[in-house]
Amino acid sequence: MEQLTAASEALDSAERSSDRVKALTQTVQAYETGLAALREGLRQARVREAAIQGVFAAESER
Repeated sequence: MEQLTAASEALDSAERSSDRVKALTQTVQAYETGLAALREGLRQARVREAAIQGVFAAESER
């Protein structure tokens, strides 16, 4: 989130076209970082869900 905030501030303060390109690049990179974190969180949630379902299935068989 901090990267995205910094990128947004850089975009707001960009005056030259080269500054805007740098700020937009920074914004895209911040979004990509956020998406990677989201994907990792979803992966961990799927692993945890599978583990919980395994325990539940084992206890249901008793």
